[in-house]
Amino acid sequence: MTASSEFYKGKKSAEVRAFFEEALIFIEKHQAKETILSAVVHMDERTPHMHLSFVPLTPDKRLSAKDIVGNKKKLTWWQDEFWKHMVRKYPDLERGESASETGRTHIPPRLFKEAAHLILFSNKK
Repeated sequence: MTASSEFYKGKKSAEVRAFFEEALIFIEKHQAKETILSAVVHMDERTPHMHLSFVPLTPDKRLSAKDIVGNKKKLTWWQDEFWKHMVRKYPDLERGESASETGRTHIPPRLFKEAAHLILFSNKK
């Protein structure tokens, strides 16, 4: 869970912490608190982000990642709901462009690795 790197510019540590605490409140609205295994904020990269691990239990207590996280449609729902929740407290937070709206697709990992290797190799010459 994160925001754009521009969103964090000029924010103090306490403000960044408050952002991620609010993000955790969002998760707790949709998953029981006792299902959350960890929520770790990484500050070691350009953009602070939180890795969240939870047990995907349905309201009727079934273990089902498919029902909770689901497919692309469900992931888009999570992203939309996260933005709706967060923008109340952070009105300057912008919703990223949805791949369903832009038509963009991800590069398959194998092709990405090959391209990265070619770039690395060409820079060594």
